[in-house]
Amino acid sequence: MEISLKFKLTFIDGETSDQTINIPADPKLPIETQMMLLMQKMLTQYAQVGVLREPTPGTFLLVCPSQLKSVECEMPSILLANANEVPKSPTIIE
Repeated sequence: MEISLKFKLTFIDGETSDQTINIPADPKLPIETQMMLLMQKMLTQYAQVGVLREPTPGTFLLVCPSQLKSVECEMPSILLANANEVPKSPTIIE
């Protein structure tokens, strides 16, 4: 299983950019805890380091935190169910 969070970055010039971060899930920890930790880690990185961009292949640009106006992250909903709670597919008889 993998944890995936999407961040919407708004720069001071009005440009927006989406960045998706994926990490493998640790089966020993609750998913909600891992998502919250990932979100906090990324928000801290954006505030302290900025954003690394690749405007053209092989060329990297570090956007400083002072150039970021805001960073948004919406936590995805998680639905966990066991096999008995999932409705069965209808049987098609021809």
